[in-house]
Amino acid sequence: MKLFPILLTLLFLSCCSPKSSESPLHSDPLKLTNVKYGPYERNVMDVYLPKNRTRDTPFVINLHGGAWTLGDKVWGESISEYFYQHNVAVINMNYRFADDGATHLDKLLDDINAAVHYIKSHATEWNVRKSGFSITGESAGAHLALSYAYKYPQNIKAIMTRCAPTDFGDPENLKMAAKNNLLGALDKMSGNRMPVNPTGKAPEKYLTASPVNHIKDIPTLIFHGEQDALVSSSQAKRLSAALEKKKYIHQLILIPGASHNILLNDNDREMIYSESLAWIKKYGK
Repeated sequence: MKLFPILLTLLFLSCCSPKSSESPLHSDPLKLTNVKYGPYERNVMDVYLPKNRTRDTPFVINLHGGAWTLGDKVWGESISEYFYQHNVAVINMNYRFADDGATHLDKLLDDINAAVHYIKSHATEWNVRKSGFSITGESAGAHLALSYAYKYPQNIKAIMTRCAPTDFGDPENLKMAAKNNLLGALDKMSGNRMPVNPTGKAPEKYLTASPVNHIKDIPTLIFHGEQDALVSSSQAKRLSAALEKKKYIHQLILIPGASHNILLNDNDREMIYSESLAWIKKYGK
């Protein structure tokens, strides 16, 4: 009879023991706003964690545009919400602005990397993946998405860009940048201190900051408006050609009639969102 209390104790202990470390199913959605991921004022992000997520749920990093010198994550709320409603986790983040001092492309990429490390450090708590993220952005944000993915390919499985500047050595785009008074923004982003002749050879810092010169084998979906008057559609074609030359997986979608505000038209926006989602589900899973 002395055996009964012992068995009862063992049964109680087994019921109270920690659960398996396997990825559970989190049924409750979660949204976090202005999460501080780094020490700088603009190091804040919104986190979208969908219902029924597991550690296999796709996870997207979303980057706003603004010529590297302005903008806000509020610009990326619509596409972030779309992904979230389709069972994709998202961070929609701010990052430091480039300036005439020491904040150039490398520091902006440091911010993205800090956000990635924050996700990894909270992956268990949030029940999300620790690697294999997708990344997307518009305009300057698309340039940053490409630049980050090519610098840290171990972290990124899929890229989606909208109106991305990709090659600052492209004479057509240099002329367009000069016409739109954007050479100053390019100097701030790249750290260039040399005079720029829009009809001549681009400064070395511009070439170094060009994603087309650093491509990696990451499936890339490229959207660009054919009537973009800020970033020439030649930029999308140049990136596509570079990826094609290497036989890397990619798709170029040029949108007739679309301007730099590529999401303005309802039909175009729905197509871009749905095609991006399909790309994530295929390559970012």
